[in-house]
Amino acid sequence: MAAGLGNVNLVDLGNGSARIDYIAPTSGADETLVVNGRTINFTVQTPGIAKPSIVSLVDGQVDVPVGTSYAVSTTAFESKPAGQFTHSQTDWQIATDMEFTNIVWDGSGSSNWLESAPLPNTLSGNTTYYIRVRHVHRTQRPPIVYSEWSD
Repeated sequence: MAAGLGNVNLVDLGNGSARIDYIAPTSGADETLVVNGRTINFTVQTPGIAKPSIVSLVDGQVDVPVGTSYAVSTTAFESKPAGQFTHSQTDWQIATDMEFTNIVWDGSGSSNWLESAPLPNTLSGNTTYYIRVRHVHRTQRPPIVYSEWSD
């Protein structure tokens, strides 16, 4: 029996059968397991939260009215593997530069605005703003798990 990056243990169940225990590597990888000449190919996913995308406002959108009820929305939370993480918070940031060194609004740690947040009425007209978002899994016990920031 051979395996790629993971650990394999063969456990004799004592009734003429055996169980294969496979411990996956800590990072995602394509794996191949060969048992009695039979090849099994599979992919091990790195646990985490999928990177969200901004789905409204539209990239490059101009003349967004200031002081009106506008909101920014994100794609739905996605846990990898499904069910391992829960969407408990979302971090929202608005800046005047692409590098986010001049953040003018920070809605981080929001449990009220999980997939949509109102634009603050403190934004100025005739100004270019950049918005980013990330999803957060936070429970009473560590670790806190963050997705990557949206593009």
